[in-house]
Amino acid sequence: MANLARTLEHNIGTVGETKLLQRSVMAADGLPKALLAEFDVYVKGRVQHMLEDVDDWIGKRAVLADEADSDLIYTGLTVFHYIEPPREERPLASTVVD
Repeated sequence: MANLARTLEHNIGTVGETKLLQRSVMAADGLPKALLAEFDVYVKGRVQHMLEDVDDWIGKRAVLADEADSDLIYTGLTVFHYIEPPREERPLASTVVD
């Protein structure tokens, strides 16, 4: 989570193309609970393929530290699936203070 926090901090203070990759996809209106298992299988398969491609790209370009002709930087890509807790529906009247 520290890498995510550093990325967010960097992007907040940066403009233009020097921002780091930060993308989200979500079911804005919710997804039927019955589809969660199918969604999980789908994203795991798609993301696994993408991460293998990225890993191959990095692997082909990686150099040993003693062979490096410039400073090394440690970078990577993290992907995570989240599920928000159920929203608590409360009547508007319950939020009004008498």
